[in-house]
Parts: sequence; structure tokens; C-alpha cells
Amino acid sequence: MTRVQYLREQATRAERLAKTILDAVTVTRLVEASHAYRQEADRLEQHEASDQATTMWMPH
Repeated sequence: MTRVQYLREQATRAERLAKTILDAVTVTRLVEASHAYRQEADRLEQHEASDQATTMWMPH
């Protein structure tokens, strides 16, 4: 499992758990965690994509 896959899985788990919790503070924290996981996964994907693009075009 890649780091991106792990972060996306954690985001999904946090969202699923937030739907079962009655405490508003906990729900807010879980939703915030979910957003943070997704943002980090997106950032890593963009970084990996830019690294691949650079590597593909570098002369040997």
C-alpha cells in the first residue's frame, strides 16, 4: 500500500466514523482529519506526478 492509498483510506475511515458519532466536537475533528488526509494525499500525488514528469524528460 502506498502512502497516498493509506492517507485516502484513513480519510474514508474518519468520514465513516464521523457519521456514527453523536458528539459534535468529535465529528468536527474527524471531518477535519479527513480533509487533512485528503489534502496530504493530493499533495503527494502532485509531487509524485511532477517528479515523474521531470524524470521522463531528463536527458541521460
